[in-house]
Amino acid sequence: MTKELNQIILFFFIAWLSASHLEAREATTPLDLRHNIDQIIATAKQCPEKLSVKIVRLSDAKTLYQHEADEPLNPASNMKLVTIAAALRRLGPDFTFKTDFYTTTSSNGALQNLWIKGHGDPLLITEELPRLVASFRAAGIRSIRGAVYVDDSFFDHHSLISDVSNRGSSEYTILTSPLAFNFNGLEVQVEPAHKVGLPPVVTLSPANYFITVVNQAKTGGGRRATVHAHLDANHQLIITGSVPPSRGTTLRIDVPQPSGYAAGAIIAALQEAGIRFDGRILSGLVPSEATKIFTHESPPLSEVIKSMGKFSNNFTAEQLLKTLGAVLLGSPGSTEAGVRVLQSYFGDLKIPPQSYVLANGSGLSRETRVTASQLVTLLEDMYHSPLRDSFISSLSISGIDGTIRHRLRNGDLRGKIAAKTGSLNGVVTLSGYWFSNTARPVAFSILMNGPGVSLGRVASLQEKILTAVDESLEQN
Repeated sequence: MTKELNQIILFFFIAWLSASHLEAREATTPLDLRHNIDQIIATAKQCPEKLSVKIVRLSDAKTLYQHEADEPLNPASNMKLVTIAAALRRLGPDFTFKTDFYTTTSSNGALQNLWIKGHGDPLLITEELPRLVASFRAAGIRSIRGAVYVDDSFFDHHSLISDVSNRGSSEYTILTSPLAFNFNGLEVQVEPAHKVGLPPVVTLSPANYFITVVNQAKTGGGRRATVHAHLDANHQLIITGSVPPSRGTTLRIDVPQPSGYAAGAIIAALQEAGIRFDGRILSGLVPSEATKIFTHESPPLSEVIKSMGKFSNNFTAEQLLKTLGAVLLGSPGSTEAGVRVLQSYFGDLKIPPQSYVLANGSGLSRETRVTASQLVTLLEDMYHSPLRDSFISSLSISGIDGTIRHRLRNGDLRGKIAAKTGSLNGVVTLSGYWFSNTARPVAFSILMNGPGVSLGRVASLQEKILTAVDESLEQN
């Protein structure tokens, strides 16, 4: 953690401490704040068709400003605030995602078949492979005979979620799985051969036992790489096109068979460590007579939600949503079950069920509708809870990190905003907290919907609103 980030965290802590011990004084709304924001909205050149704003002082729940605050709008990735808050409330910050390893027979360090049962870990990544290898070694395992079975019964098989962002109209496709690896992304390095006309050198990073490379590409004489990679239903990675003789290229592709891909990464790491296996990777439930060898645990939820919130990780959000459904309502976990858990949390906040629509956990949806008032109610709830530190640590800090590291950094806003961004075609949102060591902190939500709404067009409007908050409250 950098020294600068430590200073920001200390700044937030002092602000919270000051706010909790301020002597009571008359709760008045600065008239200049209401007037200034009204003027900003009225004169905005790129004002969206639908704009909803709510700003509340956290010390006394005083509404400082609101504009169409009860209008249900699409929150885009501000939906992740709901998923994070509900997960912290229902599972706790110390909750971990587990991956269990079983066998039915073990003799002299040799397993007769291996079963891997995942429970939705979104952070099973390359850096975790050495820990897994160490666990196998600690269990005295030197070889695996028979097959490796993947038990993916913890989630249902309705796994695909997709939508289009407004950043270059890129399509975001999320494929959930109880056993997944590297966010279901495969990195393929293609380097030129020593001679034009020969196949390039193709390397998977990391190696994967499940995937077979079919190299149909060539080292060409051009200056640009035209390499394409396609993973077919038989888990063959077909490489076509060409790379120039002077340099290679790196591709990243989505994996349509997450469980097999994850098992293949684990097996390849075991083989590299000298643990023998030459069988097949298959699907299969853990038999009742199987014995658990060990359990691999993820980092705690308080760490998982940092990457989910700060970098708006859609995959982690959907994994977490299905895990909520499975843990609290019984497996298999589903999007629908996870949404019921979120609805239960909204019930705790006294938010009427007919006033919103929740479709998934990431915000990749055209159906989801919430209001600025509801998001501020959530922000108030988390701020005044024992989970405050974990929740706020999942938010981006203006001009410092996450999705607003390059935003809200001019003037006095840098380091004062902890917030979650949201962006889809026709949707731009920003909700979170404004902090100061000289004034009482506030919670805010700014939701923008409408044709032509994009971050490039309305980011300045969000910044002007928050600048007005900063200028007004620092003076009062």
